Amino acid sequence: MIQETRNVYSFIAEATDHLASYECRSKNREGIPAVTNHINIRVAFAPAAVEIFGEHSIKEGAITSIQCRSKPSNPPSRMSWLVNGHPVPASVQSEHQQINGVVSISNLSLNSNEVRVHIVSEVLNSKHKIVIECVAKNEEGSTSGQHVIKILSPPMPPRITGLEDALHAEGERINLTCEAHGGNPLADITWYRGFDKRFKKKAKWHIIPGARSSVSGDSVISTVTLNLDRAMNNQRIKCEAMNTALDEPLHDSKQLSVLYPPRRVSIRTPEGSQRQQLISGKESQLLCSAPGSNPPAELHWEFQPNGESMPIVLRGETTMNETTRENGFTVENIISFIPTDKYDGTLVRCIASHPLWTITRNVTLPLNVYYSPRLLVDSPISIVIAEGDSFKENLTILANPPVSAWRWRKNGIPFDQTVGGIFTSRSMLSGRQIKETDAGIYSLFAVNNVGSVNVTFQLTVEYAAKVLQITSPVIADQGQEVVLECEVEGVPKKPNMVKWMRKGYEIASEVRGDTKAILRITASSENTGKYTCVANNGIGEPSESAAYLLMKTAPQINHMPSLARGAGPLGGKARLRCRVHSVPDAEFAWYRGTELIKGNTSKFSMASHQLDYSTFESTLWVHNLGPDDYSRDVKCTAFNRMGEDHIVIPVGPLAPPETPLHLHSTNSTRETIALSWTPGFDGGADQTFEVRYKREGEDAMYAVNTTHSHVRLAGLIPASSYIFQVRSHNARGFSSDFTRPSQMFSTLTEDGVDMTAISSSKSSLLNPRTLTFIVAAIAFLIFINFCLLCCYQKRQRRKKIQEKTEIIRSSQNGADGVRPVQMYGAMGVLDGRPSSGQTTIKEDHAGSDDDRSVRTMIPVAILHATELSEAPTPTCPTPSLLVRRPRSTLDP
Repeated sequence: MIQETRNVYSFIAEATDHLASYECRSKNREGIPAVTNHINIRVAFAPAAVEIFGEHSIKEGAITSIQCRSKPSNPPSRMSWLVNGHPVPASVQSEHQQINGVVSISNLSLNSNEVRVHIVSEVLNSKHKIVIECVAKNEEGSTSGQHVIKILSPPMPPRITGLEDALHAEGERINLTCEAHGGNPLADITWYRGFDKRFKKKAKWHIIPGARSSVSGDSVISTVTLNLDRAMNNQRIKCEAMNTALDEPLHDSKQLSVLYPPRRVSIRTPEGSQRQQLISGKESQLLCSAPGSNPPAELHWEFQPNGESMPIVLRGETTMNETTRENGFTVENIISFIPTDKYDGTLVRCIASHPLWTITRNVTLPLNVYYSPRLLVDSPISIVIAEGDSFKENLTILANPPVSAWRWRKNGIPFDQTVGGIFTSRSMLSGRQIKETDAGIYSLFAVNNVGSVNVTFQLTVEYAAKVLQITSPVIADQGQEVVLECEVEGVPKKPNMVKWMRKGYEIASEVRGDTKAILRITASSENTGKYTCVANNGIGEPSESAAYLLMKTAPQINHMPSLARGAGPLGGKARLRCRVHSVPDAEFAWYRGTELIKGNTSKFSMASHQLDYSTFESTLWVHNLGPDDYSRDVKCTAFNRMGEDHIVIPVGPLAPPETPLHLHSTNSTRETIALSWTPGFDGGADQTFEVRYKREGEDAMYAVNTTHSHVRLAGLIPASSYIFQVRSHNARGFSSDFTRPSQMFSTLTEDGVDMTAISSSKSSLLNPRTLTFIVAAIAFLIFINFCLLCCYQKRQRRKKIQEKTEIIRSSQNGADGVRPVQMYGAMGVLDGRPSSGQTTIKEDHAGSDDDRSVRTMIPVAILHATELSEAPTPTCPTPSLLVRRPRSTLDP
């Protein structure tokens, strides 16, 4: 059975429904496509609004275009225009189809002048504006919109009032008014002041602040108050009126003329004048200047001589009358006159005035007649003084004005107050403890504004002669002739005040004058060495200087202990030094075993330098020490063209430093003692020396440290003995023993007498161990003396025995059968009394230096007889050494 289904959709049609498509779908079960149908709807509707596009303001007489656009409508809208309420024809209307309707567009072109002539005259309120209305209408309704255009018009040119008077005085207060009529909108007024283009290429204006503005009808009035000063003279005051109808402002301007006197009046000497001061008897000029006035100042002079009641009025000569924009007129007036002594102190007044001013300006100047400094004594002034003395010289110098500058020079070179021992203060020259370098010509320049005076002092300083130059060293070959020259100086100079000395004796010079001596020598080994040049002019102590004649020789290496070996830690480095005496310069070569060390490497580095004229030293650093470095010696070879020398320097591990050697005194004064010593080996590290000392008889001990092998101790007590010891410390912390025995040295007495009379071996630093050693040594010496005495007595007894033996033999054998006893060399000591029939005395041939020594046979009977005939003799102990005497002392 077929059924019919109906569905109704109701709605209110709106503009958005125009041209909308509505679709209906019907479906009764799944899987079967729906049945559809649709319908399109057209809706008639009025425009919702209009949009007007165009300018909101235009200048008077301008042409502008206005466009009106309606919102979509159906059917299309018809467009119409109303200007200030009156319909006006429009251009062709255009229509534009859109999705939701038709948009209508209409354009309108207006001339502001035509609108005002034909239309605006009836509407009083619309004098400066145009009201435009656009209407869009169709069968469904209408809508409209308005657009207002403002008409811009310029004001009339402004006008300034308040400057009707041409001249105004400085300090006056004036009110200025500027008025501008009409204009839409009303004008804005601004005040300016500045200079126009006739004073500058480009005018520069500054805004005047503090203006007050008001509106009266269709006019704007602005008022400003000015306090006049001289800076405003010749400035222009400008008023500008401006609104949006103008591209450039309208303006009116007035010029200011301000009257003012100069701020000051001054008197001076004219520029370019030959004299800037008033000098008695010479023509002078004074200039009066009145700068910065309007109008120009009128100048005149008044002189008021001393004692006169009425001034003398003078006009002078006007030399300048010029004007500038900023400063006005400048007037200068010059008066010429010849000053005399009566003008000194005279008051001179310059007065600036003008009839238009209410005040005058003037300046007063007291005249001062100048003259240059002058002396009361004649120059030059001679001063002779001995070196070390003092002096003082004071001069009197008159001047007007007073001396403004004191300039001192020595030998033409300026100095300020002090040079050497010379002191200056204004016109005073003095010296304290004068030295030879203070001698010379001292010049004083006393200066004031007029002139100067020159004073010369000839200062002569007498001082001891001294050596200036000496020829040293001189290196020569054997037999070569050399020249030694010595030049000296001293005051006073005396004939032959220079001579040559050698080993305390004077040597005749080939050329000898007051200040120079020349010595000609043939070089040989006998005359090489030190030559002394002595200068003596009778003042103070003679001066000496040494010259050295060095003969070329092969290098000779120094074997001092501090250079004999080197040391360093494993992995570290050791320093080896090789020092030689050589003429000419020595060169060095280092060897490790037989291998030459070439240049600086990571293992070895070396450097050489010269210590004095003939001493040279080479240093070798051995790096990264290993055990094999301790077992391999290093050899240093020094050579020059005269020959060579070498030394083997062992390398070992670090060790304590060696005790210094040869501690001795090099000089003594009343309060000082200078010591020197020979350093020992440093143990492989830099060493310092500790000097320990005390005054004899006191317990207080003192110590000083030094890195040198000499020291000078100061602050000691005169005529006192001091006991000294020295030891070494190295950078590794090791120390040596103190030097033994301690040494004693003395300071001089107040009279300079040497008090060193005590044995240098005496020391109060002895400890018990040392005392024991000394006692044992003394006992040993006593024992030795006893033994020597016994031996002497025994020898004497033997001699007597021999003499008696010879007498007996002579009596038994006769004169021809005598065999003399021969004692040759040393006699041995008896081993005891023999028991056999004869005794043999043996000589120690091993200790004898005479191969011809013989044995002496003496019969026992004779010996016994001799012994019995003499008094008992003490037994001499048998020493362990064989004592020998020279043959000459024993032979008869």
